Amino acid sequence: MFNTGARVQEVLDLRRRDARLDAPCQIRLTGKVNKVRICPVWPATARLLRALIAESARCEPDPGNTLIFVNARGMHLTRYGVRYLLRRYAAKGSPLSRRA
Repeated sequence: MFNTGARVQEVLDLRRRDARLDAPCQIRLTGKVNKVRICPVWPATARLLRALIAESARCEPDPGNTLIFVNARGMHLTRYGVRYLLRRYAAKGSPLSRRA
């Protein structure tokens, strides 16, 4: 989200088909009222997304339509799930929480 300035929901709605992870690296975000915008992403971000996608690769009927960010049950991750994860890692003293 930091790399693109995207809203939480825009990131959570990302599907594999929305990510171009080869140069030039970019993602297609769908915002409010189905407004679509293309955002460049840093190569480091593309590497992390590529690893996440590879880790969750399964035999799916339509892999391009698969969500990138899912919860522990493989379901759509919600804004509340993101809030839970952020609070959990901040409470652990994650390096992310020490940057502020």
